Amino acid sequence: MVSAILLAAGSSKRMGAQDKLLLKYKGHWLVNHVMQQLWEANIDELIIVRKNNSENLLGGKKTERIKIVLNPIAEKGMTTSIQAGIRAAKKDAHGYLICQADMPLISTLEYNQIIASFESKIADSPRLITVPFFQNQKGNPIILSAAYLQEILAHQEMEGCRAIVKANVENVSKVEMNTNHVLVDVDTYEDWERIFS
Repeated sequence: MVSAILLAAGSSKRMGAQDKLLLKYKGHWLVNHVMQQLWEANIDELIIVRKNNSENLLGGKKTERIKIVLNPIAEKGMTTSIQAGIRAAKKDAHGYLICQADMPLISTLEYNQIIASFESKIADSPRLITVPFFQNQKGNPIILSAAYLQEILAHQEMEGCRAIVKANVENVSKVEMNTNHVLVDVDTYEDWERIFS
């Protein structure tokens, strides 16, 4: 049982006034495209962390398997959004798939490849951390087992869980990916034009 935490509360500072997650991609907002790829993956639930939900991403719909969590202190750093998502996750989750909403090239099949690797090893490695790689470069998303719950909630560094991964390198399991999709994110208009032009 993997809970997907979709981090969609960033300020898009390098995009200026434009919220990059509301750029149109394949006829939908970028964030909605990523949501759909995740929703169709082998996850137990999808938790979307936003600073606010003024766009009403779910169209007023509610379900036990998908929910919006608000993080009013998102500007303090990514870690606060990870913590907000994990607090909302099911208590019996085996792992947390930490996803970034500005990585639209990752497909459902690629999410499933990462999840399948985690699920095949978690029984023998309770402190498992699953990390995708492409040509020796570390990518996203990663899966941290639920054994790290308290460490994540107590984590003080605001740039995510890198320090936790680094401190537990002996528990890291690499997943070799076939594409660079796990490396490609959208931070600037130049990124957007390079990827989608």
